[in-house]
Amino acid sequence: MKNLNKLLELQEQYAQDSEWFHSCSPDFYLKSMLLETEEALQELNNGNNEALEDELGDILWIAVNIIRKAESLNQINTERLIDRSVEKFHERMPYIREGRKLKSREEWTLLWNEAKKRQKERKKIEF
Repeated sequence: MKNLNKLLELQEQYAQDSEWFHSCSPDFYLKSMLLETEEALQELNNGNNEALEDELGDILWIAVNIIRKAESLNQINTERLIDRSVEKFHERMPYIREGRKLKSREEWTLLWNEAKKRQKERKKIEF
């Protein structure tokens, strides 16, 4: 993950210098992510790990572009997005901070769904 900053810097330069970035909408990037996800799934099922890494890299690049594009249109705030994501996943996976190991996938699913339900209920009250 030490090269993540290099990817972010590259994307920042791309966003500054590229007409293509400016001409594409978040919708375009999201649809592109769907296509890349299908390709990644295909490579995963084929057992082609090198190609899988390439496709996951494409997904990562597109995710950064979606976030930066939506922020440039004042649709989101990246810092708030990250803060909310960290808070959300801390709440959905408290056992990690507690140093507790889950016994099964079913236990994970139950805890995840319960936390997600609480979060959705809280959102209804907030909005």
